[in-house]
Amino acid sequence: MTLRHLALLLVLALHAAAADIVFPPNSGVLNVREAHFGAKGDGVTDDTEALRKVFKACEGTHMATAYLPAGTYVVSDTLRFAEWIYVQGESRARTVIRLKDGATGFQNAAQPKPLVSTLSPTAKGQMNMNFSTHLLHVTLDTGRGNAGAVGVEFMSHNGGGLEEVTIRSGDGAGAIGIDMRRGGQGPALCTRVSVEGFDVGIEAHPSVYSSVFDELRLSGQRQAGIRIKNHPLTVRRLVSENRVPVMQAVPGDEGGQFVLVDSELRGGAADAVAIDNTAKSKFGETHLFLRNVKVAGYRAAADDRGRAVTAQEAAAEYHSGKVLSLGEGAARSLALPVRDVPELPWEAPAAWKNVLDFGAVKLDAATRQPGDKMWDKPIEGHDITEALQKAVDSGAATVFLPRGNYLIRRPVRLRGKLRVLQGCGSIVIGARAGLAGEPMFIVEGAGEPLFLDRISFGDSEGKVPFTKLEHAAARPLVIQHSRWLGYRNAAPIGGGALGDLFVDDMCGGPWLFAQPQNAWLRSLNVESDKTKVTNRAATLWVLGYKTEGKGTDFILGPGSATEILGGSIYEGHSTDVPCFLNEGGRLSATLARFWTREVLLRDPRRGAAGEIKTGKGARHVDLLVAAP
Repeated sequence: MTLRHLALLLVLALHAAAADIVFPPNSGVLNVREAHFGAKGDGVTDDTEALRKVFKACEGTHMATAYLPAGTYVVSDTLRFAEWIYVQGESRARTVIRLKDGATGFQNAAQPKPLVSTLSPTAKGQMNMNFSTHLLHVTLDTGRGNAGAVGVEFMSHNGGGLEEVTIRSGDGAGAIGIDMRRGGQGPALCTRVSVEGFDVGIEAHPSVYSSVFDELRLSGQRQAGIRIKNHPLTVRRLVSENRVPVMQAVPGDEGGQFVLVDSELRGGAADAVAIDNTAKSKFGETHLFLRNVKVAGYRAAADDRGRAVTAQEAAAEYHSGKVLSLGEGAARSLALPVRDVPELPWEAPAAWKNVLDFGAVKLDAATRQPGDKMWDKPIEGHDITEALQKAVDSGAATVFLPRGNYLIRRPVRLRGKLRVLQGCGSIVIGARAGLAGEPMFIVEGAGEPLFLDRISFGDSEGKVPFTKLEHAAARPLVIQHSRWLGYRNAAPIGGGALGDLFVDDMCGGPWLFAQPQNAWLRSLNVESDKTKVTNRAATLWVLGYKTEGKGTDFILGPGSATEILGGSIYEGHSTDVPCFLNEGGRLSATLARFWTREVLLRDPRRGAAGEIKTGKGARHVDLLVAAP
């Protein structure tokens, strides 16, 4: 068997391992093959207008799903969708959106044009309200003879991202694979993404906010794998097969940040560097943080503003600029151990149980209580307090909420054989009066991981964020593609060690880790004038942290350990409230700051010597270390 055949078999095996994504017909997703949309996906028919119809039907709604069954959808012009949407393919390998060869308007590399855009057609300048835009399990193919094509012009805020997405050029040509040049980018999580061909694989310009990639593959770029201008970009598990620089900073106004960990940069030209960080900026440079990065073929791992960074340094740990530290420990990151996120089990739809089949109460004038409101309007939907508990206790592995609005008046215990609570983009509102300080959900039991997917955790009052979920179980918990959660951990009901926590793509808080626990959070966004994260006892790893508001970002208690890799603190001009309040924990963080004047770190045990301050002119923090 040749190496080429072996590689092909390995690729096929990886595709086969991923479950196809299929929803029940009554889940509320919009299937592009439905007659009134009319997409064919046969590789011949022009499906441009059919796809536009389904995206139009999703506009102005909350987290609607446009679903593309397996097939090849040929298009001849840009497809646009934006804000509060899942565009979901059945299979990354078998759901393909392909641009016609030699398509009109896609030939000029000086005027790039996207195959797919997640910006509104009327968007101008910087944006910061393009919330929760998702593209999942699909391949974008820019065809042949389209030198000006962009795979996807991507933007999302406060969540969203690309997941299980391949972006490829049919002939290697094309301008940009992923275009993130518009202002106001992120936070968003892009995971298991591959870019094949194009002049530039990924180009990111805006200074605010930040972006996160995990499991990224780049190959066949002709100028650079990644270009950064001002932007804070965090990448983990990058595999690059390129002769050109993997990252190239370009001149900007404010400087940027590039955090790269656990990666392999292969195939480089002997006269090139893997990371070209020589560009000058008006107010700040692009700062590097490299750890466990293997480099092969290039003459050096990086040129960091004239300093040659060796492959040995990149394989260990390297950072630009000054280290801010309290304590006597080595000025290095914590390098906490990382576990992969468990894979969401996707059962055949016939096995799913619908919460509406268990006696859900429709909310109307007769059943609605005075406080049953969402955003100051009466809730339209169902009270599922009793129905959801019955569905959970039915023995089903997957319980789903057809996309809609749901009310919970008393805590629902997630236990037994339940493996997946699938929200399908629903809003689940907690009635504060009925909950009386208790959470909406309590996770119990032991055994296999429990998954919560595609749920917006709402609030009948919407004033001060409250705890909506309590993790009191020995079983692991995985939360994905969800919004507005408030979380706390507790001693497991029934005893034993608390189960691990995995959170991907989350906007919401507060977070309280009162018990020992291992937790891995990727792309966390918390906005509040109150304390955002309190870590009293957990080992907490965060890949990409973005925040707004005057409240303290982290309180760190004795016995805790917190590592933050990348992101941005965007505080809101508080002058004295510290970003980090250390009461005995271990901390390392490499991140960017914008428009802030606060105390960066305060350790009250050290008195006057226990503060790190930075003035308003400070843009980026390379590595912050606090020893106990």
